[in-house]
Amino acid sequence: MEEVDFLFNHLETIIRKLENIGFGREGELRIGFLGSAAQNVMPELILKLNQSHPAIQTLLEEMSNRMQVEFILKDKLDLGFVQIRRVPNGIARYSVMEDTFSIVLPIHHNINSENFENLSQFV
Repeated sequence: MEEVDFLFNHLETIIRKLENIGFGREGELRIGFLGSAAQNVMPELILKLNQSHPAIQTLLEEMSNRMQVEFILKDKLDLGFVQIRRVPNGIARYSVMEDTFSIVLPIHHNINSENFENLSQFV
């Protein structure tokens, strides 16, 4: 009788756990990202995710654009933060922010704010 009670209690625990996973209240989220996302996107995302879904564990991995796409196609990542214009069929892409880059030069460099036109000046 004790063993049957133990099994039923264990079965109820498993059912509750599966329901929580099914409703997104518990589980694991595998996220890939580029280094640049670590500064701007990831901290806010992880903070909000932890606040709204504290039982969901996040696994973060920094990797290249190509590797993130490959891992999503192979179901080894749930989502990724990439800097690419096109993705293969079977993957959806949504812009979350526009990133700006600046070039920094020594103060006495011959290219300055008055004569800078584009990056081809450095080739």
